[in-house]
Amino acid sequence: MTTITIASGSSVDLTTTLATGENIEFLAGAGTLTIESSALENTTYSASGTTITGIGDGLVYGFAPGDSIVVRDLATDYAIFDHAPGAAAQNTSVAGALSELLIIEKDFGDIEVITISASGAVTDNLNLVGDTPAIGSYASEIEQALFGTHAQTADLFITLSADATTDTLADATITTDGTIVICYLRGTRILTPTGERTIESLKPGDLVISHSGGARPVKWIGVQSYNARFVASNRERLPVRIAAGALAENLPLRDLYVSPGHSMLLGNVLVLARNLANGVTITQPWRNEDMHYYLIELETHDCVIAEGVWAETYADAPGLRNQFHNAAEFYARFPGHAAPEALRLYAPRPESGPLLTAALQPVLARANITPGPLRGYVDTINDRIEGWALDEAHPHFPVLVEIFAGDTKIGEALAHEYRADLAASGLNNGFCKFSLPLPADLSPTARTQLRATRAADGAPLQPSLATRRAA
Repeated sequence: MTTITIASGSSVDLTTTLATGENIEFLAGAGTLTIESSALENTTYSASGTTITGIGDGLVYGFAPGDSIVVRDLATDYAIFDHAPGAAAQNTSVAGALSELLIIEKDFGDIEVITISASGAVTDNLNLVGDTPAIGSYASEIEQALFGTHAQTADLFITLSADATTDTLADATITTDGTIVICYLRGTRILTPTGERTIESLKPGDLVISHSGGARPVKWIGVQSYNARFVASNRERLPVRIAAGALAENLPLRDLYVSPGHSMLLGNVLVLARNLANGVTITQPWRNEDMHYYLIELETHDCVIAEGVWAETYADAPGLRNQFHNAAEFYARFPGHAAPEALRLYAPRPESGPLLTAALQPVLARANITPGPLRGYVDTINDRIEGWALDEAHPHFPVLVEIFAGDTKIGEALAHEYRADLAASGLNNGFCKFSLPLPADLSPTARTQLRATRAADGAPLQPSLATRRAA
């Protein structure tokens, strides 16, 4: 048996059909497989009891979050992925659905994303699957042709985008559920040298105001679209609403909607929107509508002014670009592009610790809440003190915990880190853990005097039963 392997950050261009016993395996995340037209065939073979056609007698293994598969030139090759090869009615139905797709994409700028869940259910964001079942069947056969009978453990996203220059189907991009969306919601206003413009009206070559200094040209704009039903159950894609004035006086100028994985520049630190969310001034409200996200790319990672506040642009790294549903458009414009080996950010982006706590505290103070009943415990004390805290009146508002040894304050920590057992108990989706390293020179006597309180009012957190037993 022959195996073609794809390592993390690398790519394989499949130009010939796979033979019997020849397979492709992704070894780690952030790899890319490109399937050229010459690697597709019309010869049928059996997979999952269905006669289909595709890449030959081999299959793809190890496809994981961060990986992507690009199928070239669907304009001429779509009929190869057909669950009834040679059946004129099926081919006509698929062709009609794809023609309808092209009209929608050309007229409205929407991109078709077909989701195949781990359970096999097929949905999409443009409602073509419901109206034209053939296109759902078509997507399922792409899955079978690539993966055969071995199950996928994550959702698959098959993006079918139109080639704007020829009015035909371009490449299909296939990814799994695992990449984090980093985008602005449609309608967000970005500052340019001539005033604010909605992000969807910008195009490559347009100038935007950058934090690094002066106006910089847009290199590319990534697009992602998600069905409302899918987004409703996926906190990584449900937009975060930063209310007007939530970050500083009149900042943002208007409510700003960004994806949870998008970073805002607070002082000299980038802070993810999901870490900003507090349930009061910065929330994740359910919006019963399809989500259309856009992200500006400049030549290097930077920040632009969105609704009056500094927020990040796209930062390239292996596999990240493939999360965008129009990635094929970028590769067509920049065929020799190679992503840098590692993410290079414009500023530090802590996800825990004192830098993040310091950046969040002014934002939390602006919310000006009245503390409610406190729940939580100190769970462990060793080289650090850990536990959890939750304000019952404001369950999504992170509690600032102060740690004392007797009357001496030794530090503070926000209770907003994730813990699986807390998520299972329904406590703020698990995001209410705190953790603070203890000084190495802390005396044994001082360790016996450790206590944790809520900074807002001094309410104490008691040691858990396990902590009391350990003491």
